[in-house]
Amino acid sequence: MKIIDEKDLDQTFNSFWNEMQEEFFKVEVLQFYGEDNGPSLDSWLAGDREKSLRIMKENAKPWAEGKENVKKIRIHVVDYPLSDYIKWEIECYKNINIPLVGENIYLIDCKKIGDIQLPAGDTMIFDKEKVISNIYDQNGCVIKAEIYEGKKEILPFLNLRKALLQLPLEGIKT
Repeated sequence: MKIIDEKDLDQTFNSFWNEMQEEFFKVEVLQFYGEDNGPSLDSWLAGDREKSLRIMKENAKPWAEGKENVKKIRIHVVDYPLSDYIKWEIECYKNINIPLVGENIYLIDCKKIGDIQLPAGDTMIFDKEKVISNIYDQNGCVIKAEIYEGKKEILPFLNLRKALLQLPLEGIKT
């Protein structure tokens, strides 16, 4: 395992992303991401859902261009009742991630994960070969990440992936 700071994260992510050919798997565990601040989220949180959706759609980008043939799976572990932030993020999934990126996105209630040990931050698995596990501050902003490579190092993450995919996941419908 290697630890990198957030300024090196983009380069590492892009390298892993560009090398990936089969599957991108992401598990999200936070209920708020401070890095998502912007006009759409601000409008949503202020109660102007219509404006938020309009801004979201106007700024939508298919961020996975060139990876259309890569299977993309995202599982977000959520607390119920859903926060306004998570409700906004679900709208992002419906309007961007699913139709423009082709992600398969699922929610799972944190109370239904049993004894599965979740990472403290989001974890991304690239082709079941490389892992980035983000570490966040109290405001939901990435401060560093752990990088795992090699079969032995990533085995716990592959086991996590397998365990999560066996749970009663709620699919997001567009």
